Amino acid sequence: MVSCIVCGKGFNTNYNLKRHTLQVHEKKYSHQCPDCSKKFAQPSDLKRHKDSVHSAEKVVCEFCGTSFTRRDNLLHHLNNGNCQKKLQKEAGKRKRLDLTISSRKKKSQLSTSAENSAAVLENSTTVPENSDDDLEKISLPP
Repeated sequence: MVSCIVCGKGFNTNYNLKRHTLQVHEKKYSHQCPDCSKKFAQPSDLKRHKDSVHSAEKVVCEFCGTSFTRRDNLLHHLNNGNCQKKLQKEAGKRKRLDLTISSRKKKSQLSTSAENSAAVLENSTTVPENSDDDLEKISLPP
């Protein structure tokens, strides 16, 4: 962690400290947009500005068709729950998955139940087909 010697604000990297110093304390904006003369402290800021303001290229959300001037705005739209169509599609997938899992559980329970019933039948004592007189002689456990 590095701190600004002017205001004491902390930064994770020297790059962020340098950027802060140039923009906030030194007010150095040496990178000028050739299209509108707006000035920026960092070349990356100028590039982002040109891409979003002066570029004709757009990125489009494949779910809802909303267009964005920058890819990072599209990613924000998709990842932060802003695209309702994507959320609906994912909810449908989750519902189908839940139904599949539920169906598999039921099938598993049915087969386990059938196996248990078969085991009970195998282990049970069968009463022989005899006359009524022989039934009196058979002693059943209490």
